[in-house]
Amino acid sequence: MHPDSDLDFVKHYDTFLNLSLAAIKCYDFSHQEELLGYYSKLLNYTLTGGKLYRGKLLISIAKALIGTASPEKWNEILTLGWCVELLQSAFIVADDIMDNGITRRGKACWHTLPGVGVGNGVNDILFLNTLIYRILSNTIKDRELLLNVMEFFQRATMATIVGQSLDTNHTIQQLILHKGTSAYDLFTSISKNKTGHYSFLLPIQIGMICAEIDLNNLNLAKVTKVAMHFGELFQAQDDFLDCFGTAKVIGKCSTDIQEKKITWLLAKAMQLGSDTQKKLVMDNIGKNDKESVEIVKNVYNELNLQGEFEKYEQEKYQQILHDIKAIDLNEIRKILENKLSSMYKRSK
Repeated sequence: MHPDSDLDFVKHYDTFLNLSLAAIKCYDFSHQEELLGYYSKLLNYTLTGGKLYRGKLLISIAKALIGTASPEKWNEILTLGWCVELLQSAFIVADDIMDNGITRRGKACWHTLPGVGVGNGVNDILFLNTLIYRILSNTIKDRELLLNVMEFFQRATMATIVGQSLDTNHTIQQLILHKGTSAYDLFTSISKNKTGHYSFLLPIQIGMICAEIDLNNLNLAKVTKVAMHFGELFQAQDDFLDCFGTAKVIGKCSTDIQEKKITWLLAKAMQLGSDTQKKLVMDNIGKNDKESVEIVKNVYNELNLQGEFEKYEQEKYQQILHDIKAIDLNEIRKILENKLSSMYKRSK
C-alpha cells in the first residue's frame, strides 16, 4: 500500500488531530474539555490553509523510494509529514509575533485573535514544538528510527532558531557586518539556516530514512547541498514578494523594510547602489512609516532590482538543476526536479 496522491496526506489530517489531542489527554489534566477545545482551535487554525509542501515533499520522497509497504508503515509516514507541518506552524506563530504580523495565509495571525494575544501565542509556540516529540514517541515503533527522526527535528529546529536570530537580532547583525562580512553573505547564511533546513532538508532526510537509506550514503551530502540552495531561492523569492507582491496574493502584509530585514533586495542594493543610494536606504529602512518605505522602494526601482531578481532566479534555477543531476538516486532526482519547477517564478 502507498498513498496515491497528495489527497491521502490531506485526508490524514483528522487522524493526526486525534493523535495530537490524545497526546494531551494521556496527561489527565484538569479542565480537559476547555484545554482540548482551545488546542483543537489552535491546531485547526495554524495547520490548515497553507500549501503543505513540506509534508507533501516528505511523502513523495518516501513513496518514491519505498514503493509498497504495510498500511501501518504508511500511516506512520503520513503522521511524520504532519509533524513537519506542525513544526512549520510553530515557526509561523513565532515569526508573526516577532514581525508584528497582522495577516497570514489570508487570515488574521493567530496571536491577534480575541482570547489569544502575545502571551498565549508564545506559550502556544512551546506547545506546538513539544507536541511534535510526543506524537513521534507515540507513533514510531522502531527505536532507532525514532532517535534518528528526533535528531533530525532537533537539528532543523536549532538551525532555524539560529537563522531567525541572524534575521531579527540587529546587534548580532551589526557585529557580523562590522567584521567585514557582506550583507549578501549574511543573507545567504540566514536563508540556509532559517529556511533550508526545516523546509527542505528535514522532509527529504526523513523521507529517505523511512526508506532505510543509509545516513552515510553519499547522496545525503548531495541532497543537503540541493536543500540549502532551495532554501536560498525560496527565501529570496519571499523577500521579493514581500516588497513587490500584493497582500491579497501572498496572504500577508509586507513588513521586511519596516523590520530592517537583511533581505535579498537589501543585500543586492548594498552591492549595486551608489554611496548616495545606500545612504538613502540605510537612513530609511527600519522605520514604520509609509514615506520611508517608499524611499527604500524607489531606490530598489532605480537599481532595477526586479530585473536583477529575474536574472538571479534564472541563474539559481540552473545551478540547482545541475546539482540535482549529480544525485544518483533517480527517484529523488525526479522529485527534486519537479519541486524546482514548481518553485520557479512562483507568485505566492
